[in-house]
Amino acid sequence: VLQHTSGIPDTSDTPQIIANEHNPTFKPRPRQVVGWASALPPTFPAGTSWKYSNTNFMILGLVAESVGRKSLAKLFTQRFFKPLGLRDTTLGSANLRPTVASYLITVNQTTTPKQLTWERFANQTNNNAMWAWAAGGIQSTSCDLGVWVRALISGKVLDRAHRKLMQTASPQSRRVIPNTVGPYASP
Repeated sequence: VLQHTSGIPDTSDTPQIIANEHNPTFKPRPRQVVGWASALPPTFPAGTSWKYSNTNFMILGLVAESVGRKSLAKLFTQRFFKPLGLRDTTLGSANLRPTVASYLITVNQTTTPKQLTWERFANQTNNNAMWAWAAGGIQSTSCDLGVWVRALISGKVLDRAHRKLMQTASPQSRRVIPNTVGPYASP
């Protein structure tokens, strides 16, 4: 599931999510969103290919809640946000500051570094990401994000073995995303 080789359809491809991307009152429960994705046919047989799927992270969020016996927001706060001093980071809060702007750039296998220009960034400030929950529902500031990245890289979040695992591409992803650079580089 973490390597995106499950073949589980992406929640972003469900008609319900597509229709409500800009609806600020759209706040479905995670199990409901996973149910919508489950109604779609599998993307491919498990283990045979690679495709990013938000559903994988939502399923893992549900597992974490079941094992931890707390909401994912409380688990994240206790394990990460509070110990790292992330005061402006939250999961699933509708209390966004109206002055905050967010941007998204979509890339694919053929995107080159020269194509990553400011004009390609789409303003996502009015999009509703509340549905994303464990798959992208964390809201933060650039300052807190900097603290998070430093903590992740330095070993405060994950030990060396888990950081290496996080940076190891699956054989399936290497076939789907050829000629990449960095930890996901093709052999």
